[in-house]
Amino acid sequence: MEGLNYFDFNDFFTFSPDKKKALYNWFYYKEAFSSGFVERIIKMLDLKPPFLDPFCGVGTTLLYCKLHGFESVGLDCNPLSVMVSRVKTRNYDVSVLKKVFENVMKVGGLSQERKWGFKFFKPEVVFPKKSLSDFFALKENINKIETRREREFFLVGLASVIPQTSFILKDGGVLKIDKSKRLVPLRIAFKRKVWRMISEASMLKGLEPEVLEGDARVGENLKGFKFSSIITSPPYLNGVDYSKVYGLESSVVGVEGKGFLRSFLLSRDMRIMKKAYFEDMEKVLRVFDDCLIDGGVAALVVGNSVVGGEMVKVDEILAEMGGEIGFKVSIIVGKERGVRHLSFPSVRESVVVFRK
Repeated sequence: MEGLNYFDFNDFFTFSPDKKKALYNWFYYKEAFSSGFVERIIKMLDLKPPFLDPFCGVGTTLLYCKLHGFESVGLDCNPLSVMVSRVKTRNYDVSVLKKVFENVMKVGGLSQERKWGFKFFKPEVVFPKKSLSDFFALKENINKIETRREREFFLVGLASVIPQTSFILKDGGVLKIDKSKRLVPLRIAFKRKVWRMISEASMLKGLEPEVLEGDARVGENLKGFKFSSIITSPPYLNGVDYSKVYGLESSVVGVEGKGFLRSFLLSRDMRIMKKAYFEDMEKVLRVFDDCLIDGGVAALVVGNSVVGGEMVKVDEILAEMGGEIGFKVSIIVGKERGVRHLSFPSVRESVVVFRK
């Protein structure tokens, strides 16, 4: 492994720079890196298509590639991520979206369909009374849309307004109810958001990436593919279960209770969790070795973690693993992230670069 290199990625390891960026901000995902990171790492490492993002999240890598004419493939074992990534990277007939939107907004009377798949809180606790009624009515109309492309577009639009229309508060890896939140009425928030999505949809042209639901540790879906470059960020070594954190949004789009790549969360024992995490990541690196062309490059955004009072240098451990597999490895330290620990006030986030 080469020595540590340093480059200030600032906030580009976070979703913040894309919060107000057209197309990218159709669905807020705090854990995602930004399009600015994708742009910088492509230039820095001179990366070439085709690209793979095997933890595609909300499709940031895929959308950047689409807008720049690069062929790409995304993979995720979370069906919410798969749906959001597809919605953000498909091509649309805007006139069709506008017509469907008119029908969706024809909300009158009480919905006959009041299915609620979110198990942690009852619907009456999550939404104010009027917004709850509008939620069921809008979802019923959306589910009547016959074409999958348009139906998923509006489902993602509905799920995306949950943060500002519900009493749900995401606090790290925990969901709480905060009745003091100032909420936007759901119907108003949905109308504004979807109208903006429709107005931006005309920007989506050209290649549609292939977005697959699958497990990056196995790579079964990737057989037959070869990639020049991989840009991704695997789950961090922490105790956060994102299937719970984004459980309500998953419920809205109809994929509640389906999983994330988090096998290491099955144990509360920190030592077992750490061991399982790196076993998972070794499998992922071997999949990279299989699907990269000779000379191909993988860039992984990872974060070091404090586990059981111990600083775990995730970047260096993964670099060592990659070297044993046969990669030439380097580490670009990009940011120091604050943590709530007396002994370790911050941990670094890095890009681990694997060259085949």
